[in-house]
Amino acid sequence: MTACMVGVQFGFPSQITLLVPPTVIILAILFLYRRQIRSYQWVDLTRSNQLYNIFIALTHGLIAQAIGIVIIEYGFRIPEPDIGLQITTVVLISSTFFSAILEEVVYRKIIFSNLDRRIGFWGAAAISSLLFAVSHYNYAAHLGYFFLGMVWCYAYKKSGNLGVVIAAHTIFNAIYFVVRILQM
Repeated sequence: MTACMVGVQFGFPSQITLLVPPTVIILAILFLYRRQIRSYQWVDLTRSNQLYNIFIALTHGLIAQAIGIVIIEYGFRIPEPDIGLQITTVVLISSTFFSAILEEVVYRKIIFSNLDRRIGFWGAAAISSLLFAVSHYNYAAHLGYFFLGMVWCYAYKKSGNLGVVIAAHTIFNAIYFVVRILQM
């Protein structure tokens, strides 16, 4: 499902393909997980231990991503591809919020959790993180995305709270766009 969405978005990049497929999938997730969403204790994310978990997931994720990018872009001299999309409000909303929710539900909640019960943490984290990395168009950052996925699998496993990694992922994406906008 996610692979099809990414294929459509990069095969036919436009405001519509960046917003509509993730919105439809988010609505489907909200419907399918409506009981868990209603029973989720959202206020728990504001407790100091969860804020600490978000901070750790975010900072360790940033470090992991940076290490991966340095290895690929500078070690192997593979440049970041130009996807040719302008940063607009639609792109910011879709990429910052929708992708964080969608990717964490798919790669941590569904794939990682199910595999973790069957094959253990390391195998589950590696498979989930590999799929997470490959789903991103920026092949120069695949290693960084893999490391990032491993960190977020650990953060999810340790905290037991999907909201922690969704929050870290949202902040991570927001930081990315702030940096991109400042580079313009």
